[in-house]
Amino acid sequence: MEVVVNRNTIITLIVGIFVVVMILVSNISLRSEIDEVKIEMREMQNDFYRVSAQLEKLISLNSIVSDTEYHVDQVISEGQKYANVDVRITSSKLGNYSKLKVLYRPSVDIRKEQAPDNFNDGWEFANVERDHNVYMSKVLLSFAEDYEFKLCYFDDGEIEYVELPSLELYSKAESTIKKDINIYGIKKGQLNFDVQIAQFKSEHNIELLSAMCNVYYDNQKLKAIDILEENKKSGRKTPKAQLESAGGDYWFVIESIDLGEALDFEDINKLDTSNISIELVLEDSLGNTYVSTDYLGD
Repeated sequence: MEVVVNRNTIITLIVGIFVVVMILVSNISLRSEIDEVKIEMREMQNDFYRVSAQLEKLISLNSIVSDTEYHVDQVISEGQKYANVDVRITSSKLGNYSKLKVLYRPSVDIRKEQAPDNFNDGWEFANVERDHNVYMSKVLLSFAEDYEFKLCYFDDGEIEYVELPSLELYSKAESTIKKDINIYGIKKGQLNFDVQIAQFKSEHNIELLSAMCNVYYDNQKLKAIDILEENKKSGRKTPKAQLESAGGDYWFVIESIDLGEALDFEDINKLDTSNISIELVLEDSLGNTYVSTDYLGD
């Protein structure tokens, strides 16, 4: 039998083969271009790391202070705990200057209503001793504040200042404590809520000495609850959503207060619920007090 191949079929077959070949060539070319881009990106990344390292080294060489460290120990003075702070400043350039002093003062805490009492009185200062390229100073500070630091020195009769890292004493101590106030609302005249506290280990072995929960309507205290005492009781119901406390100590209280009875209100619906607040007051072994407040409706 003789097979007759149509001319159009041959042309279609040739075109199809050509298209397939072009697609394959294009894919190979595209992969090659992608590989080239990847190589260029790696080179750019390596260049960036090299430039960053050189820039950091240049900044360090041109800085008066190359490093600052704070070493904090507890000391007791007149029955009060204080932070005995060793300030260590590393510098290869301070030897060229005179009259070195470390300046310090409490930081302004935006969580507090006002600046520390001595904030506007200027900076306190401490003398500096030298051991080769390490400059040392000692200061005695309260754990109840965070602090700003500066280094001052004289250069050709002119006083100059260098900002040093801040030292967080109060904030660091507070960060060891997690606290949560959950107000569930008012149901049948009962204010329902829970308060939870978790404390984690710290370098200064801080202990929670007191935890008071105060319930207010406007400025009237309706109830005060000693959370540490409540946690000595057994068989208590636990909160539905429990505060994360793995590896730490945990305390809680679940409470229900009859507002009509507490406020001597005949019609509980006339209460302005926005005036209801729950305050948590904690005191620790450093002598610090931490206060947080939550309002019904927040």
